[in-house]
Amino acid sequence: MNKTASLTTSLQPLSLPDFSGIEAEQLISVLRKCELGEGEDILQNFEKDFKKLANVNYCVPVSSATSGLHLALLALEVGENDEVICPTFTFAASAFPILYQKATPVFVDSEKDTWNISPEYLEKAIKSRILAGKKPRAIIIVHSYGNPAKIASLLEIANHYQIPIIEDAANALGSTYNNLQVGTFGTIGVFSFNRNKIISGGAGGSVITNNKVISEKVRYFAHQAKSNLAYYHHENIGYNYGLSPILAEIIRLQLPTLEKRILLRRYQFDNYLKGYHSEATFQNEANNSFSNRWLTVFKYNSKPFPPEYHHVWKPLHTQPVFEKSLYFGNQESVEFFNLGVALPFLRNNIGQ
Repeated sequence: MNKTASLTTSLQPLSLPDFSGIEAEQLISVLRKCELGEGEDILQNFEKDFKKLANVNYCVPVSSATSGLHLALLALEVGENDEVICPTFTFAASAFPILYQKATPVFVDSEKDTWNISPEYLEKAIKSRILAGKKPRAIIIVHSYGNPAKIASLLEIANHYQIPIIEDAANALGSTYNNLQVGTFGTIGVFSFNRNKIISGGAGGSVITNNKVISEKVRYFAHQAKSNLAYYHHENIGYNYGLSPILAEIIRLQLPTLEKRILLRRYQFDNYLKGYHSEATFQNEANNSFSNRWLTVFKYNSKPFPPEYHHVWKPLHTQPVFEKSLYFGNQESVEFFNLGVALPFLRNNIGQ
């Protein structure tokens, strides 16, 4: 094992799941319900509660945010030789589904305030691709580390060019813009309940929309593309992307604690800010935005890079797997990567 690998495995985990407040009896109860064939009822309860939380019309529980993004592209009929705009500063799972569809990512760099996709370079990318006869089929925006992107500017651009937005809100449950949950501004929003998220089932995700047709397409492809007939009939390739009822219930039981969890993470962010303000530049919240501060990240203004800290995301346009993709920007994300630090959420240290 090389030194880098050894260091990485010894780092403090950035965010661990918190199942406090879930009683053993509740888990036993959901297992019994599944034994009795009541799994569909459990999923419907999850959908009902999540729709209420996000204030949307439709919710489809899925196995992960990655599968949710794939389903979003399928619902928007993105296919081979199409182009999809995506931030370069994000986890690779935001862009992998574009490759699943044999489409091409067009990476756009960040603006330095929120660290999210730059409206300026987004518009430059769209104009350039339209001139090349390749108008993008969709725009994926990511609320990086839970911090909302500059939604008003991005919506204005997307609406002007009539390109649908997919919001990757995997890290941003509870984050808001104008007091509305992020993930609800685009055509489709996607959330994650992976083991490191603010609400976790160990795995899982959800896709939300206010468009009935899109919700039906997402549900159709998520469940093996089965036609609504009395027998098994398939006209399209489907996927096994449904969420387990057991995980759905574990997630649902935690939803009432979301506000408390956000307060704890924002409290720790404030403590980090006080401790590092003289040597670091932190993510800023845009006007009218509220971040859940899923993780605290900043640019470390001195060298060497502290070895006990996690790196932030490596820009996707610099990754070998995306070497054939296009890129628009000024390498802002490369500076984030070179100087960026991600600090762990240590809930046991709150108040100390």
